[in-house]
Amino acid sequence: MYLQEYFIPYLISNLIAILILLVAWKAPRWARWSIVLIFIWASAVNAYTANTTPEVYLEYAPMTIPIYRSFINGWFAAHVQMMVTLIAIGQLTIALLLSLKGFWFNLGILGASIFLLAIAPLGVGSGFPFSLIMVAALFLLYKYYNRKTNIITTESLPI
Repeated sequence: MYLQEYFIPYLISNLIAILILLVAWKAPRWARWSIVLIFIWASAVNAYTANTTPEVYLEYAPMTIPIYRSFINGWFAAHVQMMVTLIAIGQLTIALLLSLKGFWFNLGILGASIFLLAIAPLGVGSGFPFSLIMVAALFLLYKYYNRKTNIITTESLPI
């Protein structure tokens, strides 16, 4: 029912996720900055929508699993603007962290992965399996950016 209504955005989001996964495998730097831009875009859209038409977030309830549906129709319904604004701040923070190096980049990978796994139960509303494909891309980026730092040589060992 909902897939038919949201078919075009659903298709586009999943094609983008597959493309980013492939790019993460072949050209990780491009994938990294693409993900940073996606999180910046999502942050801006959520911040704007939360402050102009927050009621649209309640439309996700019928598309999701029962526990999420209860939350959306319950507490969340009374606090949409605040919650989605906080989500937007979190998305912007993830984008910032992913643009940094070392520990901060890894923290961004963790934050992005938790966020994407948390929205997966929204189903069609989150473009499922978009979020799972993006987590796979983040894993590839993590491996790529941490492969140099995980190499232990005899020269690096204290004697």
